[in-house]
Amino acid sequence: MHGLVINKTSIAPKFKTRPVLEISEISINESTVELINWIAKFYFCGKVMAAKLFLPSRIWDHKVKLPKTIWYKLKDEIRKKDFEELKKELTRSKKQYLLMELLEIKDRKEDYVLSKDFSKQIIKSLIEKEFIEQYEESHLNTIEEVKMTHNESKLRTRKSNFTTQQKKVFEDIQKSKKLLHLLHGVTGSGKTEVYLHLIHEQLEKGNQSLILLPEISLTPQTEEYFKSVFGKDIISIMHSGQTQKERTDSWLNVYMGKTKILIGARSALFAPFQNLGIIILDESHDSSFKQDTAPRYNAKRVAAEIAKLKNIKVIYGSATPNIETYFSAMKSNSQIELNHIDEKIAKDSRRDVYLVDMKEEWKKKNFSIFSELLISKIREKLSKNEQIILFVNRRGSASAIICKDCGFKEACDTCGIPLTYHRSSAASFDHNSPTLQCHHCGIAKPMTSMCPKCQGHNFKLTGLGTEKVEEEIQKHFTKAKIIRADSDTTAKEGGIKQIYETFKNHEADILIGTQMIAKGWDIQDVTLVGIVLAEIGLNIPDFRSSEKIFQLLTQVAGRTARGDKHGEVVIQTYNPDNKMILSAARDDYHEFYAQEVSERQKFDFPPFSKIIKLTVIDKDLKPCIKKAQNLTKQLQQIVSKPPTQPTKKTKIYLAPDYIPYHANAHHYNVFIQSSNPDKALDGLTPETLREIKIDRI
Repeated sequence: MHGLVINKTSIAPKFKTRPVLEISEISINESTVELINWIAKFYFCGKVMAAKLFLPSRIWDHKVKLPKTIWYKLKDEIRKKDFEELKKELTRSKKQYLLMELLEIKDRKEDYVLSKDFSKQIIKSLIEKEFIEQYEESHLNTIEEVKMTHNESKLRTRKSNFTTQQKKVFEDIQKSKKLLHLLHGVTGSGKTEVYLHLIHEQLEKGNQSLILLPEISLTPQTEEYFKSVFGKDIISIMHSGQTQKERTDSWLNVYMGKTKILIGARSALFAPFQNLGIIILDESHDSSFKQDTAPRYNAKRVAAEIAKLKNIKVIYGSATPNIETYFSAMKSNSQIELNHIDEKIAKDSRRDVYLVDMKEEWKKKNFSIFSELLISKIREKLSKNEQIILFVNRRGSASAIICKDCGFKEACDTCGIPLTYHRSSAASFDHNSPTLQCHHCGIAKPMTSMCPKCQGHNFKLTGLGTEKVEEEIQKHFTKAKIIRADSDTTAKEGGIKQIYETFKNHEADILIGTQMIAKGWDIQDVTLVGIVLAEIGLNIPDFRSSEKIFQLLTQVAGRTARGDKHGEVVIQTYNPDNKMILSAARDDYHEFYAQEVSERQKFDFPPFSKIIKLTVIDKDLKPCIKKAQNLTKQLQQIVSKPPTQPTKKTKIYLAPDYIPYHANAHHYNVFIQSSNPDKALDGLTPETLREIKIDRI
């Protein structure tokens, strides 16, 4: 049994205790304990569950020991003698002489640092002469080695190339007394370069820095960008695509202080920093920063709490900030400072956007998933040896498969939602055969040729996905090199890095992808982006669905016109008059923001309220509904009685989960919507709270 000490007491517990057999050499600091307590309370989870966010399983299970570092220093008796006389003995060996001088000045040096300039034979010779000694120790690195890894003149040159707005934003953030900053910069405005110089400032102070990314797909480009300036020795990566050993090694490098810059997904937020100086969340609007499983934390909110505990700055960078953050930053008394960059680095670059009404394509008897304009533009770009990105917000070959004889639709046995048809995928049983896969729980099964209901053989594929787009575009352009980026093609280790390198090196002409390619990729030869169907996901029952699609469309459109080349975007839609789509086509965040805030205010949605979702789960439907109804009544009684009543606008309502049946159980949601929904929860018993899932949405 393993545990974590987070407090001490002189009062003996009433339960039986066990003896402590071993104390780990790895420890956590007081601010981490405070953060564990805050997460447990704010996100309604146990302290052990919160603590495990900070400790990889191999560390928690004591399967890893801290690596020891070999040090060299002058022997104590040597220091006491006449040092100049001793050095005369080494005049024939200039290297030995220099090493002795170095240790006289620096007191001690690490093996991996000395080995860069001195051979093992020189070190061994001085040990044999009993001038120096070797010893092992676990330690926290200093900034000393960091200064040896980056080029100061190169950084000064880059800084001198700042645009006026970049320079102003950088200086404003430096001078500001506020800890939280929303950096709203249009795509291609050079936000990453601002991040780089803010991090350099922290390196000079001896601090560590954290860059959080919403997608693993952004890691290769970001890693390359920072390593080109700071070198590879001080940078580590941490995300779910790594092996357990790789993640543990990165964790240890942060703990030991060898890592000065950590780049990772949301879980990297809990790495064991010794002297964290800044947190940067790139593409901070992205919903991937919110964890869907317990503890259901939001990395943006946790980062703000860390900023408060450690008195450090957090930068939320985005071309399309989420509505709540922007609304908060606009307030005069906000804790968040708003910083703007509204000009692109490549001032001569321009982007033309074409909105295609797919209903008109049908009238012209074009039943393809591609408009005539998009095919024409692809042909034009290929003739110029330029690159194309085709974006579709769904993977797979078809969203569902239906029997044409009886109408049967194949659904997941544990979730009840339609299975997605894959022509081939990582989930395929022989990695090459057609597969039906659940995109919620991941269960997959082979595609059969016979309907399980009527034994018919006539199937119809409905909808479209990345595989379908790939298949169709290959028919039009047989000689083009086409690659696909979705969770199927990137499932294997290093998959996304390989796809990124292939496309960046222009070894492919057309990249077809899902959300993972919509953010951050900066490839100069991409001059055309085709959005196959803009409204996919727009009708999901989520008050943020319009915002999410606007962000996606704006981000993916921003993958073109990154350099000096003229870029073009073709947006295909059946709703060309939709206000959100029109704002995205115009790349007008402020127009969309004004429309969306006005709409949310009508229904008192965030940012005008806060919502907590409670989920009741039961294997049988009727008891599930009954529990949800009882919970609703309980909450209504709580909020109707002063002084518990948080606000007159408190709303309590229930509805089936978006996927009502999954994981072999029925799910029903109860929503609390008010300015302070926590007060309603205060009236529930601990037993009730343990039986439900609680999520801040």
